[in-house]
Amino acid sequence: MKAILTYKFPLILGLDIAGIVTKVGDGVTRFKVGDAVLAKSNLTDNGGYAEFIAIDEQLLVLKPSNISFGEAAALPLAGVTAWQALTHFAKLKAGERILIQGGAGSVGSLAIQFAKALGATVIATASTNNIELLQSLGVDQAIAYDKEDFVEALKDPVDVVFDMIGGDVLARSYGVLVKGGRLVSISEAPNPELEAKYGIKASFFVTLEGGNYLEEIVKLAEEGKVRPIIRTSFSLTADGLESAHRLIEDGHTYGKVIIKVKG
Repeated sequence: MKAILTYKFPLILGLDIAGIVTKVGDGVTRFKVGDAVLAKSNLTDNGGYAEFIAIDEQLLVLKPSNISFGEAAALPLAGVTAWQALTHFAKLKAGERILIQGGAGSVGSLAIQFAKALGATVIATASTNNIELLQSLGVDQAIAYDKEDFVEALKDPVDVVFDMIGGDVLARSYGVLVKGGRLVSISEAPNPELEAKYGIKASFFVTLEGGNYLEEIVKLAEEGKVRPIIRTSFSLTADGLESAHRLIEDGHTYGKVIIKVKG
């Protein structure tokens, strides 16, 4: 991230935001005071670990009435990442088969639901402890990576791999794709030699833009097709923020960890 961004301190962290509009500027036309909204802040701006944030109205969307503020706060960054990976980079189509490496995480659990909504057959990996979670999300095949080899567990090649793990898992994922298949990773850059060897197209990206894709994601939530998984929540205190970050740094968390400003 240091190669991409230059932060200026003091800096307020937190990209995911959900709350109520308390004031609008003279040029604001899309929202009014009292609207319940959600947004993904830009990485270069101050973020959501605060009671209030000043944010461009173009980054906001109205919160669906059928989800809580906590669930709304769990949607933006993970949702935009997953949606962009599947629709922009992988161009996933109905009837295709997709392998999601790391399906229990905040991005992976939403990617599963998005892929099902797009009409794909979904295979996903997770630890044994999270296999029931994958099944509850509607996967067609759940693979426990700590008990079975995903290469051997796959009965047929897949059209798309969405990787959030990297390392050996990513390297071995090239070989489970059909010729002409697509691999999208948010963990590591593609390996050109493996791309050429297996005849596939690999992509890597970091989600930087603001509110793009949120309208589509919110529509799916309104239709009951997508619901973020929340593991736990912490309060907006120094101890709460430290505990939240330590929990996700172990790399084995599931769903989303959220921060509550009050309560």
